[in-house]
Formats: sequence, C-alpha cells, structure tokens
Amino acid sequence: MPGAANSFRLSKSYAKPPPAVKSASVRSRRENNFYPDIIDTGIFTLVIFNVIHWDFWGGNMMGPETVKSCASFAGSRRIAAGTVAEVAARTKEAMDHGELGPILIFDDATGQPVEIDFRGTVEEVLRGLPSSLTEVKPIESEPVAPRGPGRPKLGVVAREVTLLPRHWEWLNDQPGGASVALRKLVEAARKANESRDRVRRSQDAAYRFMTAIAGNLPGFEEANRALFAGDERQFQAHLRDWPADVQAHARTLAAPAFDRSA
Repeated sequence: MPGAANSFRLSKSYAKPPPAVKSASVRSRRENNFYPDIIDTGIFTLVIFNVIHWDFWGGNMMGPETVKSCASFAGSRRIAAGTVAEVAARTKEAMDHGELGPILIFDDATGQPVEIDFRGTVEEVLRGLPSSLTEVKPIESEPVAPRGPGRPKLGVVAREVTLLPRHWEWLNDQPGGASVALRKLVEAARKANESRDRVRRSQDAAYRFMTAIAGNLPGFEEANRALFAGDERQFQAHLRDWPADVQAHARTLAAPAFDRSA
C-alpha cells in the first residue's frame, strides 16, 4: 500500500519530527478527508505526531470543553476512561509515576484526539480544564414560574440560511412562516434518519480511533472495510490479534454501528 512504509517509520520515531510538516491549513484539510476504501495512514501518522507533541508543534484537536467522556492510552495500553476530569487526573498521575509512552486521548463520541495541557501538578492540570467539567453542581428543585401571555421561549438561535427563491416562496406559504416550517422539516429529518446517523457517528468514531492507534497492526484495513460494510463478524475477526485494550475500545466505539435493531 502506498504510504504504508512511511507510516510505520514515522509512527516508530517519536523523538524526531517528520521530514516535512505542512502548514496548519493544509494539515487541517488533509486530516478531515476520511476514505473508508483508501486508508491513508501516512496522513494520520502526522496527526499522531501532533497529538504527542501538541505543545511544540500545535495541531487541530478538540478542546476538552466539548467532550463528555474520553479514554487515554499510553501506546496500546489504556490508562483511564471516564469524564475529562477523571481521565486527566489519572493520566497525569501515571505520567508522574514514570509513564514515558506517547499519551493519546480520544473523545468517546467522535474518536477525535483531545488536547489537555499536562504541565504542572495534578491540581494545576485540573484547574486548567474548563470549570464546567470540574464543578459539581447541586441538583436543586426550582419552582416553576407561571407562564405569562405571549409566545413561549423556544431558545431559538438566529443563523443565516441560503435557499433558492422557490424554496423561500414555499416556506413563506407554510403555516407559521419560514422559521416554523424549517424547524418542522429539521425535526422530521432528525427522526427519520436517527438510526442512520447513529451508525454513521459510530463508524466515524471507531475509524478515527483505529486509524490513529492501530494503523500498523495486522488486519487494520480489513477491519475498517468490515466496519463500513456492517460486517460485525469480519470486524471482530480482524481485531483478534490486536492488543487487548485497543480491541476493547474499538469494539465499544463500533458497537452502535452494528446495532440495526433501533
């Protein structure tokens, strides 16, 4: 496979940068191109390098403020799983106790790498996280205020939408106007495509995780093709020789992709 040799060489050379590092805009465009049938591990090797050395090189990673749960890995060994605060604390403790392997943290929902600054003590690392992730808010029962006259507050957000003139004519002719009609159309589409969207999100998350951490493992390409083909039996078979923690996490992320019951 073209690029496979480069992928292996770069992923094994953690101590030195890749021979050519593109600009951030070029990397961003390339890293967002995922092709199930063309596994370009060379691209993702640069992503892994940026995650490991994010403080020096920078990179396009998720901030912890949007992450609900995640998992951290030292090489192929899972260190911690849970909320961002829990994972950050346990990962920092492992690093302080001599963990020297490249640390990768993945968002459970998307499979994207998560950026956390581990400089300082455990307390300093936790203080560096968004306060919404570390504060424990008490559950309080608030009295329900009586509803006054007028339209209820829906929490709507104004955004620009570009449509053809015939689309605007149709929307304006609907009961309640264009905004109400658009909300109804979006809700109907969400319900109609809920199962398909869940499968797609699961496939994308598992694909990103496996490409970042298992690109050099045997059966990697075959496992990805089975993932997008919905072939759970083949997917499980090609993961058989992978490290136990990588297997377990890949199966967890991919499980909704094979659940067609809902």
